[in-house]
Formats: sequence, structure tokens, C-alpha cells
Amino acid sequence: MKCILNFWRAKDIPEVVDEFDKLDIDKLEFKYMRYPEPMKALDTLTKSGILDDYDYIILTSPDLVVKEENLKQLLEDIEKTNAKVVAGCCNVDLGLRKNDLAVCMNPVNGRRYIWVPKGKETGIKEVGFNGMILMAVHRDVWKNFKFYEGSRDDPIDLKICRWCIAHEYKVLTNFDNYMHHMRYTGEMMAGRKTPEIIMNGRKIKTQTTNTKIPFILDPVEFE
Repeated sequence: MKCILNFWRAKDIPEVVDEFDKLDIDKLEFKYMRYPEPMKALDTLTKSGILDDYDYIILTSPDLVVKEENLKQLLEDIEKTNAKVVAGCCNVDLGLRKNDLAVCMNPVNGRRYIWVPKGKETGIKEVGFNGMILMAVHRDVWKNFKFYEGSRDDPIDLKICRWCIAHEYKVLTNFDNYMHHMRYTGEMMAGRKTPEIIMNGRKIKTQTTNTKIPFILDPVEFE
């Protein structure tokens, strides 16, 4: 089983970045890219074949603190379940929803989220929504799912979960694999710093337009 961790780094939150740097896994880092450009980049890289060696892409967000034990647990969950989609859990935010998890047991109706209270569920269970919380997505999903298409209609986490349910793929969540979500903290650097795409320490060549949006060259090349 081969996995690559895809970090959408739109902010420089020290607690998040420091832990990310410690993780011993192949990495694909989208730095300072405006939403929804990371999704377009994923589609382009998928089409190019550069990710074909990987069984899973693990998605994580710019404000989620992922520690080594969280990643270790996720990799164990993949081996244990052979699931097409499996993830951890985290708090919704640091305010009114700090004691709720960014997980819904049933599919989300419109944009009405019924969050799971922290501590209510344990173990690995099938859910209707997971907020892309260290979410491992199998090649059967990521090679067929269009990350960018319709990206302005729904948030990417909601879109992935709806696609999986529609195609009869279970979305699993380990309620014991908890991470700290630093929502609404940190300064947005996307659009302010030069965007970069880095795969396993090597920068992928891009061409930047006057709108500061990077386009991956075809064929994909490293600098």
C-alpha cells in the first residue's frame, strides 16, 4: 500500500506546519493556492499519471493539526478496513461548535449539517459526511472523481462525500482518531505569497498568469 499526503497550505499556522514537516510519508504540498485551484491541480496531476503509483491520496486542510500518531492510526485503519474512503475526526471550530465534530452520521441535506457531539461515537463507523479530516481516498475514487468540476457549487469535502454515496462507496470515520482543528486562525497567505506545488521535496514547474494562478505544464516537469 502506497500513500501520498496532500496538504492544501493556504496559511502558515505554526502548529499545523511544524507537525506536517515531521510526518514520514510521501507528500504533495499545494502552497498558497487560492480556492479552488488545488482541486484543478489534483485533476491535472491525476490525468498526467504522475500519481499512478499511489493507492491512496490522503487529503488534509490548512488548519488541521495532524500529529504522527494520527497518521499512524489512519494507515492502520486503511489496512484494517480496506475502505475506499476512511478518515479521522476533529472539532468543527474553536467557538460555539468546539464540542462538536466535523462529521455527520447521515448525508447532509442541502447545507444543513447535523454535527456529531464529541464523545458520542467511538471506533470506526460509516458516516454521511466527513469534513476531509485526514481523509484517505483510494484510487478507485480519486482517479474517477473530478475535484474541480462544480467546485463552486459545493465545498470539496461535501462534494466528495456525496459522490462516494452516489457511487456506493462507504465513507468511514474513526471517532477515536481525533485532531485539533484551528478554524478561523492564521492569516490567509493564498494570493499574497507565490504559489508553489511541491511533490516529495521537488518543485513542479508551473506557469503563472497575471492573476497569480499557477497552471501545471503539460507534460508535468520538475524544476
